[in-house]
Amino acid sequence: MKKILLTLLFFAFILQTFGQWIDISPTLPDQITKLWFKNTQEGYAVGKKIQYTNDSGQNWSQLVFLNQQIVDYSCLNNNNCYATIYSVSNKYIIHSSDNWLTYDTIFQSSSQINCIKPVSVNEIFLGTDNGLLHTIDGFITIDTLLQGAIYDILNIHDSIFFAGNYRSFDYGYNWTLLPVQTCCWYGTFNSTNNIIAIFSFFTIYFSGDYGTTWATYSVPVSLGYYEPGDVLFLDSLNVLICGPMYHGSISSEEPGYQYLILSTDGAQTWTPIFSQTTLYDTDQMNSFVYFPNDTIFVGGTNKILRTYNPLTYNSVQYFEKSDILLYPNPASQNVELHYNLSAQESGLLEIFSVIGNKVASYVLTSIEEQVNISVKSFDNGIYMYRFSVNGELIEEEKLIILNK
Repeated sequence: MKKILLTLLFFAFILQTFGQWIDISPTLPDQITKLWFKNTQEGYAVGKKIQYTNDSGQNWSQLVFLNQQIVDYSCLNNNNCYATIYSVSNKYIIHSSDNWLTYDTIFQSSSQINCIKPVSVNEIFLGTDNGLLHTIDGFITIDTLLQGAIYDILNIHDSIFFAGNYRSFDYGYNWTLLPVQTCCWYGTFNSTNNIIAIFSFFTIYFSGDYGTTWATYSVPVSLGYYEPGDVLFLDSLNVLICGPMYHGSISSEEPGYQYLILSTDGAQTWTPIFSQTTLYDTDQMNSFVYFPNDTIFVGGTNKILRTYNPLTYNSVQYFEKSDILLYPNPASQNVELHYNLSAQESGLLEIFSVIGNKVASYVLTSIEEQVNISVKSFDNGIYMYRFSVNGELIEEEKLIILNK
């Protein structure tokens, strides 16, 4: 094949590669339920212990041993950290402002506390089995904002919150039902592209417009990957799942397993990255931390993995005429694609919406050298196009449509 390049107005070329995953598990075993990192160097792994690293997981030190299970963990930027604790007889929150040299109990609950989202030292949201709780005075007074079990809270761009089957655009004062209704969801948010993912049992819901519209993906149960512990959309096409959250009868007397899988085509096909059998069925893989274009951490029972530069972008400028040219971009009515393939080569151009749905595809052969693509029916917005030759991905880039 001749030199092939998808060239926009800037003649920019983007390469994407996934880095190597490195085992950075603490030497002290723990039923890790949550990772929380302040930056790529400094973070916590919590389970029945609170362990701390300041060198990106190369070394861990134990700060606290509780011998009771931490369900959720979060910190503010001013070093105030919170952990929700669960046992049969105790459900409470502990707080520290000195990296766990000292800590105190700040709230006790009659129902299980599933998640915590501190906004400030005094303002905190709690998801419990009995509803969404909110305090603005450090638990002196408490309001119930939503009824029913709340398993996760997403705080997006300060004012936007997701909890249960509801969404708020005004800092949690008013709530409206989401278009998707599902039980017991957990969620993640990627701030670089406004992608929200929520998952419940064996279904993943994905939105690129703050929860107004959703795409639905199935967890690949047929391949042996059970209920996710966490889901991470790097963009609309590159997706990571770790798990399981539960497995089998949830019995600690049966063997279990952990997995990490990757899709690069919008959850259509999956590639295993990591898997292992474990001693107990309660062993899990359940927590991603993502620093865009830099580092991903993923953790679970007795296991933490790290990769650098999961999506590496290298911009190269070209000023000569290429064998492939797609223009204009932004486009309003039509896009022209010029290309040059040998007789043995077959090309494919695919266009995806911002939520990962394929909206158009074009098979290219060596017989033609130019294709005119109408985009009049496309809604305004950002799309992703992918170009491949003989099944090999050559390039993917953004396509902006402005036709109204």
